[in-house]
Amino acid sequence: MKLIYLNNIFIIKWEGVWLNITAAHRDMNGALLCIASNGVPPSVSKRILLHVLCKPRAKVIQKTITFSAGDAAVLQCHIEAYPSPNIYWTDMYINRIKNDSKHETKTISYGYEHTSRLKINNVSRDDTGPYQCHAENLLGSGNDRVTLYMLATTTAFDSSTVQIMAPSSSETTTPMNSSNADFETVITEEYSGSDAFGVILSQHQMQKQGIVSTS
Repeated sequence: MKLIYLNNIFIIKWEGVWLNITAAHRDMNGALLCIASNGVPPSVSKRILLHVLCKPRAKVIQKTITFSAGDAAVLQCHIEAYPSPNIYWTDMYINRIKNDSKHETKTISYGYEHTSRLKINNVSRDDTGPYQCHAENLLGSGNDRVTLYMLATTTAFDSSTVQIMAPSSSETTTPMNSSNADFETVITEEYSGSDAFGVILSQHQMQKQGIVSTS
C-alpha cells in the first residue's frame, strides 16, 4: 500500500488483485478506481462506488446567528448519512417547520453528504430562539441546534420635553381625569416611609391641568 499526494489530496494506492477493507467507516464513502496495466499501453480502469452504511451525523454551520428585524435569516446544517436521510427543522416549541411564505427549506445532496438550509423571511422578535436540524434514516438519527438572535433597537428620548415635580405634603393635587387624552401615560413611583411621589409630565400636560402657569 502506498500513500500518494495528488492535487492537494492524499490518495491511497494498493497493489494486488484483491482490495480487502476490514474496517470501513463513513469517510470512505466515494469512488474507488481499479487500474490494470502490464506495461503495454494503454492501461484500463474501472470505477467502483463504495457506499458505507452509517447513521446521520448533523452539525450546524454556526451555533448562533444574529439578524436585524425585517431581514431574511438563513440557517445551515451539514449532515453525513447513508442511505439518504429524511431531513427536517423544528422551532423552539419542537414544531416541525413546513414550507410557507415565512419559511423555506432546501437540501442539497452529494453522495453521503447533505446540506440543509432553513430560510426565515422577515425576521421578527417572535422568530428568535433555538432551532433544531434533524436527520433520520433506517440506521438511526442525529440533530444539532442553532440559536437565532435579533439585534435590539433603541429609541431616542428628549429630556427637554418633560419636567419632574415632587409636591410637598402640604400641597393638594388636582384629581386627574382619566378621559383626558393628555393624561394617557402617567408614571408614579412611591417611596417607602414617605407620602411623596413623582409624576413625569410634559409642560403642555401641566398647563392643561393648571399645575403651572402659561406665562
